[in-house]
Amino acid sequence: VATSREAAAQDPPDSEVPYRAEAYEDTFGEFTLAVTVVVIGMALLEVVLLAGPAFAVGARRRRRDLGLVGVAGGDRRHIRTIVLADGVVLGVVAGILGTTLGAAAAWLMRDWFGETSGKRLGHFDARPTELLAVALLGLVIGVVAAWVPAFLAARENVVDSLTGRRGVRHGSKALPITGAALGAVGLGLAYHGARVAPSDAVLLTGCVLAELGLIACCPMLLGAAGRLGRFLPLTPRLALRDAARNRPRTAPAVAAVMAAIAGAVSVTAYWAGTEHDEREQYRQFARKGQVAVLLDGSGQRVDALRRAVEETLPVTGEGLVRGFGHSCPEAQQECLSVQVVVPPPNECPLYARSAPSTQQPTPAQIAAARKDPRCADPLPSHAGFGLPVGDAELVRRITGADDGRIADALRTGAVVFDKSLLHDGKVTVEISTGHAVEADPAAFETAAVPEEPPPPRTITVPGVYVDPPGDAYTTAVLGEEAARATGVAVTDLQLLYDTTEMPGEAAEQRARDAVSALGSASLSIERGYQGRPSTQILLLATATIVVALGAAGVATGLALADSRRDLATLGAVGAPPRVRRTLSAAQSWVIALIGTGLGVVVGLLPAAALRWKEAEIHESYRKSAIEHGEFMNLPDVREIPVIVPWAEMGLAVVLVPLLAAAVAALFTRSRELNRTRTG
Repeated sequence: VATSREAAAQDPPDSEVPYRAEAYEDTFGEFTLAVTVVVIGMALLEVVLLAGPAFAVGARRRRRDLGLVGVAGGDRRHIRTIVLADGVVLGVVAGILGTTLGAAAAWLMRDWFGETSGKRLGHFDARPTELLAVALLGLVIGVVAAWVPAFLAARENVVDSLTGRRGVRHGSKALPITGAALGAVGLGLAYHGARVAPSDAVLLTGCVLAELGLIACCPMLLGAAGRLGRFLPLTPRLALRDAARNRPRTAPAVAAVMAAIAGAVSVTAYWAGTEHDEREQYRQFARKGQVAVLLDGSGQRVDALRRAVEETLPVTGEGLVRGFGHSCPEAQQECLSVQVVVPPPNECPLYARSAPSTQQPTPAQIAAARKDPRCADPLPSHAGFGLPVGDAELVRRITGADDGRIADALRTGAVVFDKSLLHDGKVTVEISTGHAVEADPAAFETAAVPEEPPPPRTITVPGVYVDPPGDAYTTAVLGEEAARATGVAVTDLQLLYDTTEMPGEAAEQRARDAVSALGSASLSIERGYQGRPSTQILLLATATIVVALGAAGVATGLALADSRRDLATLGAVGAPPRVRRTLSAAQSWVIALIGTGLGVVVGLLPAAALRWKEAEIHESYRKSAIEHGEFMNLPDVREIPVIVPWAEMGLAVVLVPLLAAAVAALFTRSRELNRTRTG
């Protein structure tokens, strides 16, 4: 085969092309890029928010040392530099360790990943430039995370740092207003970047601004939550009011928990939307619980296959379904195809058999066709089923329909499950002639060119429309008399059994092995949609709980470092030793509860933005198909809703704070060694 370079490089003019079908843009590749950008951007923000409280704990525990720097003549710039240096050192160490451990994990888990995912991986390629960039990213995250703690440490009064007093801090009134404005702007940008003017950068910017806006509102929300302490018992009341009084310390910790939960909620909500789409698009090949074995139409091994199924599975009924299939045996040079077709009065004007196939439909014709009920999509049917021939019992077995008209209709005609196939009580059956394709390429090269097949012929038989109780797995069923009128012999289509109970996985595997041993036939058991959380979702849930507990633990440690005087006072007035443990648990519970509550709210925005993006891509795909006249081949343009995972969110709000409280109580000592008070 030779191809002209000039013809491949230059398109012919439109005047020489009666019908031009243009390729669509890679819109789904664009969506994958959007997902990657949003996920990486939100993950980096989450890491920064998680690392910030850890640096705040270090700065608070070194409060006296930083005060001594001020006594020795250091100013705020020196103190800020010391805390930022912690971020540089820890960022470099974390970048090197993270890159090394990640590369080692990628090497060690290659075989496990290949077996689990069923994908064969290529060679291991360690690229120094990209690994160095990842390590430098750790340095950047460390510096950014240490910036706010460094700023707060530099504002500390030297006397308060040496004596341990916390001083009085008033919240900013402008911060909540700024945060609310940032949140509104972020929400608008996310919607604009997803639906109005698609842009990954705008979409990510909107999500980040919305989360930062809610973080800015954390001090105000903590103050409002502190007023609820009057309704709580003593220990939770102390914890809630302590969190409200020390907002500069509590707000970063709440933001860290919020970031961890928000990331998990985003992925979970997007996964819930994807599962909703898969559930809506799922089409059963049989009724739930039925066993189906597709046959090749040759009539061989049918009895052996029936015995293999009936001896291994709890099936009932005749099983065998006969009719007209879509394929013909390889040994037969000429084959006949029998199918029920749409009668001419019910055909869509754009795609009627009499319409010229090379004529590009005009926009007006396409617009009219979209409003024409004759151009609606046909009912989905199982493509490998063919056209069954049988009685009312066969109709009941296939569709579950039990209508008194079925038996009478099948005596002389057909039963259809699509209204477009019926006109004036008649069903049109088309018999067409085709040629089998040679399986052997050498035989195909030496075979004579077949003659032009005769045009299809049609017959009409009486018909009845029946609305099936569920999905229609075939568009029609012919009666025996109507099948004989076609002049074509029926063949074995498949085995279809009802079951007394849903077969187990072990029984299904035994049946598959028995069927596979007899040839190329395939066995399937219809179990309905089997959506299960993927391994990635389970790993994400585990990692989220661990990260949230770590953030709550860091925040609790920071709160205990600030509450030493309060705990000493409680001990002096006779409080039992367990108060320290219960107060620690209450503080961790309060921080985790507020952070989790905010996280489930802010986490919905990235998922919603990605779903908006997906809806916009599907809409543009549909418009492009209509512009090119491919109305008949339009994809299933469905509504893409934003699914809120209420159950998972409710579980997170309850479970994560309780776990955080339990872990804090477990690792907090009831008594603390007395320290000499100085200053």
